[in-house]
Amino acid sequence: NPGTGCLPNPREIQQVFGGGRYCVATEQRIQYCLFSDFLSCNSDAQTRHGLCYDRQALGPADPYRYDTRRPY
Repeated sequence: NPGTGCLPNPREIQQVFGGGRYCVATEQRIQYCLFSDFLSCNSDAQTRHGLCYDRQALGPADPYRYDTRRPY
């Protein structure tokens, strides 16, 4: 359904690589945020057997949200 989508669970610790708008989330809890457009993200998601999502859909950006090295 084009009106639905998925987002990673913010309660799970994730490794995040990159700062692009679109990310590929994998079942290994790794996110590759290396993409500026949905088409290239979606193509890579198929290769990695993951899911592409729009990072801006999560709300305000917190660059440390999924960083396991957070000071607190």
